[in-house]
Amino acid sequence: MEVEKIKEILKNKNEMFIFEINLISKKFIQAIRLERNKVKIIYYEEKEDNLIKVENENTLNYLKNQYELKASPIIYAKYNSDNYEYNESDDEPDEELKEWVQNYVIDVLSECEPFTNVFGKSFARHNIKKIKKVCITEKKKEITICGRYDSKEESVTLFLEPEILEEFSYMYIEDNDECRSTIVHEAIHALLKRNLNGTGLLVLIKSNDEIGRAINEGYTEWILRKVGLGEDISDLYEIFLNDVQKIELAIGEQNTMKLGKRTKYFV
Repeated sequence: MEVEKIKEILKNKNEMFIFEINLISKKFIQAIRLERNKVKIIYYEEKEDNLIKVENENTLNYLKNQYELKASPIIYAKYNSDNYEYNESDDEPDEELKEWVQNYVIDVLSECEPFTNVFGKSFARHNIKKIKKVCITEKKKEITICGRYDSKEESVTLFLEPEILEEFSYMYIEDNDECRSTIVHEAIHALLKRNLNGTGLLVLIKSNDEIGRAINEGYTEWILRKVGLGEDISDLYEIFLNDVQKIELAIGEQNTMKLGKRTKYFV
C-alpha cells in the first residue's frame, strides 16, 4: 500500500494527528495521534487493502519491544536526509570563531524565556563546551545545507559561498540572519546532544536507522523562532516546523519545549 494512500486512510479515520508514518514492514504501520494531550504511538496492520488497529496484546508487546525506544517517548519516525559528499579533512577549525560563536549562542539562548523556563538560565553556558570545534568551509554545488553539527566530532560547520568565504569575518555572521540562524540551529543540536547519539528528539538505533530526524529538525527550528531567528527556511523544514507548531497548539508552549529534555514525559 502506498504511503500517500496510508496517510489518506488515517486522516479519514479522523482520529490521527499525523506527522510521519513509519512503515515497520509490509504488514505493520506505526502512526501518531494525540490522546488527552498526550502524544501516543498507534500500530495498524494492513489487511485486504485496509488498515486495522492492532488490538492483540501479544502483537502489541512485540511491536513495542522491537520499535518503541524508551529514550525518546515522542514520535518515532524514520526520515532519510539527502546524502552528500563531504570531506571533513577540508575543515579548518578556528578557535577565535569558536569562542565568538559560543558567547553568541549563550547570549541568545539565555535571553529566550520559553527556553530558560524549561532548561534553566545557565543551561546554555554549562553545555556550550559540547561544541568543541567551529569550522567554516566552502559550500560546494552538491551541498544544499548551510550548516552541520557532527555529534561524533562535536563540531559545528558553516558552509559559505566562495566569494563570501574570501572576505569572511565575525561581523558577517552578526549582520546576516541566515548565518546567525544556522549557527544557533546547529548549537541547539549540540546543547541537546544525547548520550545515545543523536540530539533532542533524534535517536540512532542498533541498525543505524535514524528515528525522529524530521520532528527533531522541526523542534530545533521551533526553538529558533522563539529566539527570534529562522524566518527564512526551506519548504521541507517549514513542514517540520509546522508539525511542531501543531503540537504546541495542542499541549502548550512549555510542554512542547520539554520534549527535548532527557526526562520522562508523555509516556
